[in-house]
Amino acid sequence: MEHRDEDFRDRDVVLEGSFSGCTFRNCRIVSRGDAFNLVACSFDDITEWVFEGAAVNAFHLLTMLYQLGGESGKNTVEQVFETIRRGSVPPGCLDVETRPKA
Repeated sequence: MEHRDEDFRDRDVVLEGSFSGCTFRNCRIVSRGDAFNLVACSFDDITEWVFEGAAVNAFHLLTMLYQLGGESGKNTVEQVFETIRRGSVPPGCLDVETRPKA
């Protein structure tokens, strides 16, 4: 589903599909790990972010990697955070369908 220039207010919004130029005010944004895209969207300061399902699994993986993966695990998690700070996708996070064939 594609959402373009929509104003979402006072509601739950599940991230799936594409959102372009949308505004979110007092929303509860739910990420379940489904594919989605956000382009030029804005969020107010009271919007709540909720992670469920596969999205939670990613947090568990990063936590375990940082806690149990030794220096290599810690470095990997720090690299992920650094790429996020730069606004890019962490290495190895290509969608399976878009990953070049070996």
